[in-house]
Amino acid sequence: MLRRSDCTYSEAYIPQIKKARLSEMENVYRYRNILTGLTDKYYRDMMLEALTDCIIHLSKYDYILYLNLERNLSNRKNLRQVKEFTIEELSRYDGSNGNPAYVAVNGVVYDLSSEASWGGGTHFGLTAGMDLTLHFEKCHSTPPILSKLPKVGILKS
Repeated sequence: MLRRSDCTYSEAYIPQIKKARLSEMENVYRYRNILTGLTDKYYRDMMLEALTDCIIHLSKYDYILYLNLERNLSNRKNLRQVKEFTIEELSRYDGSNGNPAYVAVNGVVYDLSSEASWGGGTHFGLTAGMDLTLHFEKCHSTPPILSKLPKVGILKS
């Protein structure tokens, strides 16, 4: 009998889940706009069914991401002596006045001080010392960028 603990775990699917989720969100907006222009009940019902399917897919993607987050949080609890940052503490590490440049992405705090593209604690209008999870997901679809950065702690909820 195969147990869950026997399976090796990979987070390689997470970027694809996020990409699929964004695609479904775009479809919701697209289908909603089409739906408003339809007058025939038959076609309105068909479009409403497609819209409902997109919403169901979104909820399933959210559930998968939630399970991944829950797993990551339980793994973090098993680590010893991890620095925990509040959002206020994180804001002190904005890369200015000789301070290191730290950002949080998905609850993990990374040191960007040695990244040339983050000189002075800024990067394409973003500022270090913040939780940039939403911005990161919009700009970068792959996690290897983060794997190259030093992890300095986690962000307290």
